[in-house]
Amino acid sequence: MTSNWDTSRERLSRGEHKIKPNRELAELVDRSIFPKPTPRGGSRDKGELSGSSTIIESPAKQVAEKEKFSPNHIRKRSRNSSSTTLFVSGRSPDIRVPYPCYEGKLHYVEKSKASTRHTITPTGISRILDNTMHFPLSREEDLLCSSEVGKAVRINNSAKCTASLFIEARRLRAVSRLCRHFENVVSKHLGKCWANAFEEFLLCHDGTEDPIIPKDERVVSFLRSRLTAKHISSVAVEKVVGTLIPLVGRAREYIKQEMISVRKNGIVDTKVAIQRHGNRVRLSFNGTKVELNAEHYEKLHHLFSMENSKAQSGCHDKPSETDFESAAFALVCRYTSVQGGMFHTVAGHHAALHGAVFDVLRDGMGVDVECFASPLNCRWHRFCSPFTDTDAPFGSLGSFFYFKPQEGSYQCNPPFDEDLVRRTVEHITALIKAADRSSRALSFVIITPHWPGRTSWENLAGSPHVAHVQIVPLREHGFLEGAQHTKQTQYRIASCNTSVVFLQSRSGRKKYPITRTFLSALMFAFRPHRELDPS
Repeated sequence: MTSNWDTSRERLSRGEHKIKPNRELAELVDRSIFPKPTPRGGSRDKGELSGSSTIIESPAKQVAEKEKFSPNHIRKRSRNSSSTTLFVSGRSPDIRVPYPCYEGKLHYVEKSKASTRHTITPTGISRILDNTMHFPLSREEDLLCSSEVGKAVRINNSAKCTASLFIEARRLRAVSRLCRHFENVVSKHLGKCWANAFEEFLLCHDGTEDPIIPKDERVVSFLRSRLTAKHISSVAVEKVVGTLIPLVGRAREYIKQEMISVRKNGIVDTKVAIQRHGNRVRLSFNGTKVELNAEHYEKLHHLFSMENSKAQSGCHDKPSETDFESAAFALVCRYTSVQGGMFHTVAGHHAALHGAVFDVLRDGMGVDVECFASPLNCRWHRFCSPFTDTDAPFGSLGSFFYFKPQEGSYQCNPPFDEDLVRRTVEHITALIKAADRSSRALSFVIITPHWPGRTSWENLAGSPHVAHVQIVPLREHGFLEGAQHTKQTQYRIASCNTSVVFLQSRSGRKKYPITRTFLSALMFAFRPHRELDPS
């Protein structure tokens, strides 16, 4: 039986090797990109970085390795091509492929055996979801036990959507109206920046009265600090506060009335209407309509099926297609509200990494869970997200701030909000201290804007648990849009430098070493990828 990794004699003679798609790291690597793991009892990897980020590797060796294999040898497929095959030109016909394992190490396998070790099943959603990640049962159990949704999953054998469609539809209308009022009041002071301000305004909630709309005291604090920072007079600031506070209260009351009605009358959600228009899908319920790209709709269906495949006949009924459609409508309504509502979608603070970077983190650092994501922008089927009631049926582990892993390697890309970054650093610091006390290997890769001088960033970069800080320059990288599920053009160039900060426990530094070759692959993966936009 011929392996998927076998190549013809002609390609071997030219030094070209056929590799599997959707593996940006595999596009780069031969023996020069990731060094072969050191056997037990062997010496430390010469490319490994110490806590002070000092690199001990021979310059002559670096030049030799660079000459042996260069990213310039990559030949990508045409944008108009339907092929999913990528080719890498190398100098040697015996390329070895890194195979990720859940112990955070890289195991090399011969290309003739690689397809049996890590099979990739191409699907229509593979561009936006890595569905090759399959956890061992022990890893799955550890994640659930450490998460907010673990208890519910154990009781029900599957996560269920507990959000009411009536309430989510009304919340979307309330936020959309509030967004329009916010623009009318604030744009005269902030100009076009009012949209980003509204997104930050929604992020300042504490989730006690409403999962999106903040309480009055937080509204006042946010508006005063945000407007004062723009050197707006105190009289004008108080006028804005006095105008918006009643409008925010009215929005909360509008939602609360629906909640009371649903509970009092026992209103049962009816069927969601689904309409497809080319590459768009429209979900309609009770006069409220939301839309998303067809591939993201299929992604939600895949995640929903994966999460609910655990339901056993005879014990728990498997969710129906109607259950999925209801859960999808509630989810899209919630995230449309978070991103500004139907009046104006912003989502600038919810940008996501593209698949190439995730692949490097997965294969190079053993990363397998996202700490800040959503079912709409997640790369893997296990992730933390802010809304348990709408997100759990799609694989969410709940809020990161209630997630308490004892070991493992995680990617952490919080919304670009200073207060959220500060809270994230505090939570990770507490987790790493606990891991050090129990000698567990715990590692976090944190992606934030490069904010030198700001308290949140200085606390992050100055943490005693920092193993390395990598700065990705402006214009040399980009992100996927926060509202990628609704936009046709989904990729955008970064607007500022980005920091990649590695926080690790003492055991984590040994288990997940940061090497020069890993960082080279990471920087290459960050480079702009305009071809990610669907054509």
